[in-house]
Amino acid sequence: MNTNIITTDNFTRSWIEQVHTRSAALIKNGFQATLSGKIITTCFFEPSTRTRLSFTSAAQRLGASVLGFDSVTSTSTTKGESLEDTIRMVSNYGDVIVMRHPEAGSADRAAQVAGVPVINAGDGANQHPSQTLLDLFTIKQGIGRLDDFTILMIGDIEHSRVVHSLSTTLKLFNNVEQLLINPLTQDYKPHLNKADIILVTRVQTERFTDKHQADLLQNSYKISLQDVEAMKPTCKIISPLPRTSELPTNIDAVPQAYYFQQASFGVPVRAALLENVLGVW
Repeated sequence: MNTNIITTDNFTRSWIEQVHTRSAALIKNGFQATLSGKIITTCFFEPSTRTRLSFTSAAQRLGASVLGFDSVTSTSTTKGESLEDTIRMVSNYGDVIVMRHPEAGSADRAAQVAGVPVINAGDGANQHPSQTLLDLFTIKQGIGRLDDFTILMIGDIEHSRVVHSLSTTLKLFNNVEQLLINPLTQDYKPHLNKADIILVTRVQTERFTDKHQADLLQNSYKISLQDVEAMKPTCKIISPLPRTSELPTNIDAVPQAYYFQQASFGVPVRAALLENVLGVW
């Protein structure tokens, strides 16, 4: 059992495989009320659709209740309350805190004062550990293995907590070649036919101080049908979503497109994570 889930640095291969085994069992056998009587508190100081709702769905499917907020404007932070004081208060109201915050290191700060386990649902451009568990599960489901493959990551590499978390964790597996491409400085097209997995991330415009640079990066890449033709037939395109122009809708129906399936895996993976943090397994 892991008490806090703050960074992928603490992940082990065996623990990841246990999470995935439990996730697959939930998909196969359905959800039971293993968290009946528990309360999950979601503290989202930054916008989220998939992460917040998949945690909420997972908790409710396991019989837990959910409370929290999805905007900083609805909290006493607007009155000057510190993050630490907010977390101290929230610790009184639930059994685990799922938190997203725009500042790197904020999840660790929260864990230092929380009276209950904290799950980092994204701290700025730093870490997104539950997304890494989801990405790895998606890769396993998509190509059948977590060893001996090549992954091409395209997009806003510098600001992507998804890339940072996943890239570090992939080092736990054998013979994984990682190709990280910023399209402004390197052409991704020559690598398309090498990849078993292609991770495409949006430009994190909210993390740029120079919006012109964000626009330049945004306009530098778009996965086209011609790009898809260059890929292996067995390749899978994944993305944490949301998307803007980098994944046009005209590729959604190609066999390589796997990002919506990926999003659907968020519920069982995060359900398994909640069970682990709360001592079910």
